[in-house]
Amino acid sequence: MVARRIHLVLDEARHVLAKIETAISGVRDKMDSHAKIFDTVATMAGGAVRNAKRRWDEKHDKNDA
Repeated sequence: MVARRIHLVLDEARHVLAKIETAISGVRDKMDSHAKIFDTVATMAGGAVRNAKRRWDEKHDKNDA
């Protein structure tokens, strides 16, 4: 009888651990997706800043000449 209870507890623990593993995998996948989006946005923002700086420099270089 004790062995049966231990078996039931271990089965339930395995089930709970499988749910936790699934949840963690889901969170990891979402974080990976968000990281890719953030990387794209950061790259685009960096390009915009470089263009703005180049235009600023060109405008001020003409004014200085």
